[in-house]
Formats: sequence, C-alpha cells, structure tokens
Amino acid sequence: MTAKEYLRSVRTDESRYISKCERLRDAAGYGTGKKEAERISGSSTRSRVEDNVCALVDLERETQAKAVTGVNIDRRAEAIEMIRMIPREIYREALFLYYLENLSWKQVASTIGRTERQTFQIHGWALIIFEEILRKR
Repeated sequence: MTAKEYLRSVRTDESRYISKCERLRDAAGYGTGKKEAERISGSSTRSRVEDNVCALVDLERETQAKAVTGVNIDRRAEAIEMIRMIPREIYREALFLYYLENLSWKQVASTIGRTERQTFQIHGWALIIFEEILRKR
C-alpha cells in the first residue's frame, strides 16, 4: 500500500463514519410525518425516530467496541503519529489538513499560505517522506 492509498483510506473511513452519524442524527430529528389523533406516545410500535436513534447508538457502540478489542486498528491515530515524524512542519501541516481535517486543496493552500500548485508540490514531497516512514513500520 502506498502512502497516498493509506492516507486516502484514513480519510475515506472517517468521512464515511461521520456522514453516516450525521445522516442518523438528522433522521432522528424528524418525526414520522403522520398526525393521528388516536396514536398516543407510549404505543407498542416504535417510530422512525426511535429506530434512527437506536441505529446511531448501535453504530457508536460498535465503533467503540472495535477500538477497545483491537479488531479495527485506529488508523487515524497511527496516521497522526507517522505524520508527526515528518521533519518539516509545512509537510506535516499539508498532510494533516487534507487527509485528517478533510479540507479541500484550495482551503489547504489558503491555510498554509501557498498557491494550490505549490501545495501540490509540498504534498508530493510530504508523501515521499511519509512513504519511507510507512515502509519502516
């Protein structure tokens, strides 16, 4: 696995988890949309809100259980540790902002005070160093 593939997988895993949690949280805020005078809270059937809240709680518990049991290695923490090993601060910052903070290239360039073209070059150099660190692990 190359450095870019590794970092992209960290970014993708995290963004999938975040988007799934956000969808469930949003869905938990909406009612069924039906207004029935006969239905009283405490009925035997569960609403969609309850289902969404339960799904969200289950997702968070599953994620915590995987982290505790070691089934799913916390690659984000591992990636942060490896990024910190990179000697130049601007390289660390570019990788961190793009892959771990999920910023766009334009936002990364603005944050580090460079043009997008310079940011791409910095990214390339940072990946070379990151790959050496990854191979050593």
